[in-house]
Amino acid sequence: MAPPSARDEAKDRATIAAPYVFSAIIDGSGHRVVEIKTPVIPDYDTSKTNLSLQVFGPGGSTTAISLYGIGETLTIGSLSPTATYVVKIVIRDLSTGKETIIFGRSL
Repeated sequence: MAPPSARDEAKDRATIAAPYVFSAIIDGSGHRVVEIKTPVIPDYDTSKTNLSLQVFGPGGSTTAISLYGIGETLTIGSLSPTATYVVKIVIRDLSTGKETIIFGRSL
């Protein structure tokens, strides 16, 4: 028998906002630096769920940052000024291993 889910995927998809770029600049080294605002995650329990912001770049390069679910603003630097990156929030249910993905706009 499968363990009960700690999250309601349909409710999460309906109520959790997508992450978005708050600001973006090109730094002195020519790299892109972005500030990404993450959503508040209702009923987030660290003993039952993992939460992360993930940024996928060209060739599969990935940056993953653990979140607290309180609506953080995170700075990510050393990004190519011309490449496209995919931004998403991943909510992982620790009892089932199932992941709910909330996509933001590509960078």
